Amino acid sequence: MCTYHILIEREDIIIKWCSDCNTYNLTYGNLMMQFSEDAIAQFKCNLSDCYEYYLAHTVDWNNRNIFFNTRMDSMQLLFSLNEVSELLSIIQEAELNQLAIL
Repeated sequence: MCTYHILIEREDIIIKWCSDCNTYNLTYGNLMMQFSEDAIAQFKCNLSDCYEYYLAHTVDWNNRNIFFNTRMDSMQLLFSLNEVSELLSIIQEAELNQLAIL
């Protein structure tokens, strides 16, 4: 049985960690994504790379023009630079909060 710990909770974002199966649930608006430890690290790395690239190439931080591919060919996630920045910050803060639980 899963034992979830809320690592961070904001208005539209919640990150929970299951200490039994070592998975992360990231709820963002109406999306819920589940990650293994390696997968959330890769997602954070992708967000970081994306943030750095679009920081140099985007003027409007609120324009949703950043596409993230998913495993489904017909489904992509669409973010603004503000949203990418917020997600990256939240994941980093959740990592720090997880250290307090361990």
